[in-house]
Amino acid sequence: MLIASSITACNQKDTITKKIYIIGGPTDTILSLKKCKTEEIQIGLPFINSIDVSFFWTPSAGLSSNNVANPYTDIDSTTEYQLIIIGPKNCRDTITQKVVVDDFYVDAGNDTTYCFSSIELEGETPLNRGRIDILWSSNKFFNDTLGTEKKLIVDQIGVYYIKAYNEECEAIDSVKILAKQIDIELEASQNNCKGDSVYIEVYNNSTTEITSFEWDTGAFFYNKDSSATQYIIDSARWYSVTITNTEGCVLTDSIYIDGYSYPNTYSIWAEDTIIYKGENTTLHVDSKDSIVWLLENDTVTQDFIIVSPKENTTYHVEIHNNNCKKKEAILIRVKSVFCQDSIKVPNAFTPEETINKTYFITLRKEIIKEFKLEIFNRLGERVFKTTNPEIHWNGKRNGSFLPSQVFDFYVEIICVDGERFFKKGNITLIR
Repeated sequence: MLIASSITACNQKDTITKKIYIIGGPTDTILSLKKCKTEEIQIGLPFINSIDVSFFWTPSAGLSSNNVANPYTDIDSTTEYQLIIIGPKNCRDTITQKVVVDDFYVDAGNDTTYCFSSIELEGETPLNRGRIDILWSSNKFFNDTLGTEKKLIVDQIGVYYIKAYNEECEAIDSVKILAKQIDIELEASQNNCKGDSVYIEVYNNSTTEITSFEWDTGAFFYNKDSSATQYIIDSARWYSVTITNTEGCVLTDSIYIDGYSYPNTYSIWAEDTIIYKGENTTLHVDSKDSIVWLLENDTVTQDFIIVSPKENTTYHVEIHNNNCKKKEAILIRVKSVFCQDSIKVPNAFTPEETINKTYFITLRKEIIKEFKLEIFNRLGERVFKTTNPEIHWNGKRNGSFLPSQVFDFYVEIICVDGERFFKKGNITLIR
């Protein structure tokens, strides 16, 4: 600070303030600091807030910032830091500060495994460090206490935490305990039907040898060293095996194998098993399961189909219950149609009054699809006509018997196989 005054200036005063930075020699050393491994401390110079001065720390490892005068460090090993200070007009100075890290530690050991018995854990701490207190816990916050000695007996899997501390520092470590696993896989075919034979095999995915296999009841065969066996499927259920390895570890594993019943077929039948060529018939299956008719170029999934075979044909059907299926078959016989033999007309006939007598013409109605009959007298008058093969001419016209005479008839039929047949002639009515 500068104060100026003058006797000729009415005793006026003024003050000028100027920042002065004193940069020493090229290198200075400041007091070393000591810390614990997990501790964070502040190093460097007191806080300086000026745009005229810049800072650069090296190395930057563990520092919260490398361009401030007093950063924090959490370095876990002893380190010597250098601070380069650059002032106005590129004035430079270097300051060295050493951070000594206490090597206080605790080691809980390597992660480990076990089969059945308990296992002993032991923490390791530095020697010749005086009194060291120990705390075991099941969590990293140490909310519970499992033990206060270096050794701890455990019989459960999990992560165990140990804290060691003295008057100066504390250290924390953890160890993971795993149950020694027998890593196996069971494989078997699925979608099996009851009564089928299924093969089950054990695959060992670990390097520890398996010494024995105990399969559950019902297995076809197995020895103590049998990694596979067979069963006859009696139902959908779990199939299990108990294995032991060379380290004495025992594991029981199982696999679920489905076992479906074969489908039930109550009956397969046809409305007609013998038909004439050109006719059709309906095939039926009585079943509550899925139905698939296996036709020549198609499949039909319903419980009935209408077929019209041209020759003797066997029809096959599959009934499914999941992957289990049953096949059935039915034969349809096809008779040839001789359309010209479907009608017989005598040369003469005597009509009868009695009902159910055969009149004039005999027909094989089962093979006739279309029918037409006309009868004419000698004058060319039509005395009878029908297209119904069930209606017969009984020698009457308009309800009255005609006298004996010769009549002309014309018959035209179409049979079930599509063949057309025409016949005409004369017949004598005798009374």
